[in-house]
Amino acid sequence: MTMLSTFPKEAQGIRKGCDANGGVEVRGWGVKGAETIKGRPVAIVSTFADAFASLRSRQGVRFDLVILAVPAPHHEHYLQGLAPYLRKSAATDARETPKHWNSSADSPDVIPTILCAAVAQGGFDMAARQALSDTGMEKSFNFGEVIVAGLETLPWACRVARQGAVCEILGTKDSVDAAVAVFPFPENLINYAKSALQTLQIAVGPTPKLKLASGFLGVALSNVNAFWHPTLMWHKWCDWDGGRFPARRRCFTKTHPMT
Repeated sequence: MTMLSTFPKEAQGIRKGCDANGGVEVRGWGVKGAETIKGRPVAIVSTFADAFASLRSRQGVRFDLVILAVPAPHHEHYLQGLAPYLRKSAATDARETPKHWNSSADSPDVIPTILCAAVAQGGFDMAARQALSDTGMEKSFNFGEVIVAGLETLPWACRVARQGAVCEILGTKDSVDAAVAVFPFPENLINYAKSALQTLQIAVGPTPKLKLASGFLGVALSNVNAFWHPTLMWHKWCDWDGGRFPARRRCFTKTHPMT
């Protein structure tokens, strides 16, 4: 596993703490929160180029899973940086195993790269599709595919006790919904959904249990901690006529006097 933070000082602090402690110690792991596990990333870096420099196969860049564990307002920044590498990974898939990513098997052994947001708030799937589309990925079938996934909420309540060294899990959820989609060929979701969920479950661990959500819209609308609130947004824009809006306007109708 490679850990990436595009804030150089943060990456440096995590790397320093990890080196001093001989790895990252996670306390409160497991079903009953009684375990302590320890491990360390292969690399802790601050640039996309460094993150993917060593992830090369015979034909080019190839990786299995990318998890964005950052707040939703930072998704766009990371997606724009990740998209070119995701395209390269998909192209590698297409060259090395040109049929596996368009397989009709119920659960193929090899699936496309998974791009997962934890948590998928504020239209993460739309932002991911746009970033991938900007690379020209959907213009050629030979570029392969990317599985876009997102968790409805964080699997754990946790905090950093010592940067890069110790993390404490305060509570583990019983189950978490996960939405899955495929870009640029959404019709192939039926082939990959089961395997994608299994891969995500391996990354999360035995708990919480991941459940396949109805879709990204359900994940976005049901999230209680979303940085955008669907019902408030509707009240703010329900009367908009599609034209240019003034610099200042009332956010709600007369029945909702708040501004």
